Amino acid sequence: MKYFAQNFLNAAFAAAIVCLQAGAAKGQDTKTIQVTNTQDELTNLLNQNYIINDSALLPFYQQLYTGRKINNLSAAILHAGDSHVQMGYWVEQMRKGFAENWQIRGLGTTFPYQIAHYNPFYTSSTTSVGWKGSNYLYQSTGLDFGISGFTAATSLDTAILTVSIKNAQIECRQFNQVTIWYRDSLDQYQLKLDNNAGIMGISITTEQNKIHGTTTIDSGWSKKIFVFDSLQDQIKLTIQKPGSSQGRFLLYNLLFEKTGKVGLLYHNAGVGGAQFFHLCTNATLATTQITSLDPDLLILSYGSNESYRKDFDTAAYRQMVVSFIKKIKAAAPRTTILLTTPPDTRARNTYPRNTYSIVAILKKIAIENNVACWDFHAIMGGDGSIYKWLRLKLASSDKLHLTRNGYDLQAKLLLYALFNSYNRFVMEDGRVSLTPFVTSIENSYPTKKNLMAVQVNNPPKYPPYSKKKVQPKKNVKK
Repeated sequence: MKYFAQNFLNAAFAAAIVCLQAGAAKGQDTKTIQVTNTQDELTNLLNQNYIINDSALLPFYQQLYTGRKINNLSAAILHAGDSHVQMGYWVEQMRKGFAENWQIRGLGTTFPYQIAHYNPFYTSSTTSVGWKGSNYLYQSTGLDFGISGFTAATSLDTAILTVSIKNAQIECRQFNQVTIWYRDSLDQYQLKLDNNAGIMGISITTEQNKIHGTTTIDSGWSKKIFVFDSLQDQIKLTIQKPGSSQGRFLLYNLLFEKTGKVGLLYHNAGVGGAQFFHLCTNATLATTQITSLDPDLLILSYGSNESYRKDFDTAAYRQMVVSFIKKIKAAAPRTTILLTTPPDTRARNTYPRNTYSIVAILKKIAIENNVACWDFHAIMGGDGSIYKWLRLKLASSDKLHLTRNGYDLQAKLLLYALFNSYNRFVMEDGRVSLTPFVTSIENSYPTKKNLMAVQVNNPPKYPPYSKKKVQPKKNVKK
C-alpha cells in the first residue's frame, strides 16, 4: 500500500508539472495524450478527450486501483443530471464499461418512475390507487425532494407498490438487498417487503437522518434495509398505517444491491427537464442523502435545459453551482466531483443562447474549486455538431437528446477520458486497456471519413452556424 501511495503521489506530481508547463505555454489546461500523427483524425479526437483538472479525482482513482489489485473493490458513483442521465442509456453503458474491469454489485438507486408519469427502459412499477408522484421541477406540489429528484406520497391505510428490474445488464438485474428511503410523518407506518410471490424480506436496520436548515421538515427521513435469502428481480412493498391516524408516507428512493459481493455501484439520479437550479434549490434533502450514499465520485451533468433560459444570469449561476459544491465537500469530504458540460443542441430549431457561457463557467469552476470537468460540448464537436450527430443517427430528431447509439458513444468517450486519466496515475499492473474504447469510438464517431458516407435525405432546416432570418413582408397595405 505504501508502494502504491508513493508512486501515486509521484505520478500526480509529474502530471502536475506537465500540466503546469503546458498551461504556461498555452495559458490554459491542455491535453494529456501525446499526438503521434497530426494527420490522424482519430488521434486528434482522442487528444481532445481529456478530464480537466483530473488530479481532483485522485482519491477515486486510488479506490479503483486498490480494489483492482486485491479484487475487493467497494466503491460507488452517483450520477445526477437531467434527461440525458434519467433515460438510462448513458448510465447503462457507463456501468458496462466499469464492469469490464471491476465487478458491479447491483443496480444502485432508482425510483418507481411510472408513479410520476416517466417510463425509463430499466425499471417498471405498478401501484395501488392513492399514490401521488412528482419531481423537483414542481415545487408547488407540497412535497420535499432528495437526490433522486422524485418523491411518491400516499395517505392510504394500506398502499402497495411493485417494482421490477428489466432490460438491465446481468450484474444489475438481480439483488438480495433493498434499501427504502422514506419519511413517515407519524413514525408509525409498517413496511413489509416481499418478492410478489410470497418470499419475505427481513428488515435488519433503520437509520434516522435528521434534517437541518431552513426547510419546514421537522422529523427527518429514514432508510430501512431488507435482505432476502435468495436473489430476486422484483419487489412488492406494502405500507400499512395503524388505526385511522392522519399521516402521510413519502418515498424518496430505492436501492438494489447484492450483499456479500464486492464491486461498484453506479447510481442514477437523473430528472427529465432538470436544471442545476432544481438540484441546488428544490432538492432540500440532497446533501444529507448524498452523505448517506457516500459516493466516491459524484458526476453532475446539467446545462442543456438552462441553455435556453432568457433570464439566465452568469454570475448567479456560477455562485449557485460553487455554493452547492462547497456544501457537498463539507458534508462528504471523501467524495470527488466531476462536472460534465452539456451537448450541442437545437431544441425546436432554437439556438441555445447560454451554452457557451455554461461551458465556460463549469470549466472555470473546476479549476478554482478543485473538482474535475469533462467538456463533452467540445468533444462532441462544438457549435453545430448536433447536425453531424443527427446525420449519423447519433442524435434524436428533436435535436435535444441523443439516440441510444449516441448515448453509448458518449459513455465510451467519457470512459476513455476517465480510464486514460486513471492510467496516468497508477502503476502499470493496475491499468485499464483502452483498446476496446478506441475501436468503438473509431467505428461510430462523426469523423470526416464516415460523414462523407452518410446519405442525408432530410437536411436540417437551418444551417448550424446561421440564424433564422425574418424576411420583410411584401405588398403590405399601410
